Amino acid sequence: MIDEPGLRPGTETPFHILFDLSPAPMFIYVRGTLEIVAINRAFTEWYGYDETTALSMRLPDLLHESDRERVIRTAASVHGYSRISGTWIFLRKDGSHAVTQSGSQDIRHA
Repeated sequence: MIDEPGLRPGTETPFHILFDLSPAPMFIYVRGTLEIVAINRAFTEWYGYDETTALSMRLPDLLHESDRERVIRTAASVHGYSRISGTWIFLRKDGSHAVTQSGSQDIRHA
């Protein structure tokens, strides 16, 4: 077990440690509802949303209005692993934009 302050209780599996400590902003969403169910530290630092706020959002809420319909269609079509699902304009909490290339992968999240 790694003694890392701030790790969520019960998340000491290698996947969770890699997810939580990755320098890349990451989040997990449910394909059917597009609800965000987990974020990592880098997500909070880069996008500015605290965990409570982020977990009350859906994937389209994170994107610029011009990308929302496209992300809904794209998310519904991802099965397995998609290296790059597109270039997206994400909205930071402060209202600024972050243009990113993002990928998606199916996982089981408990």
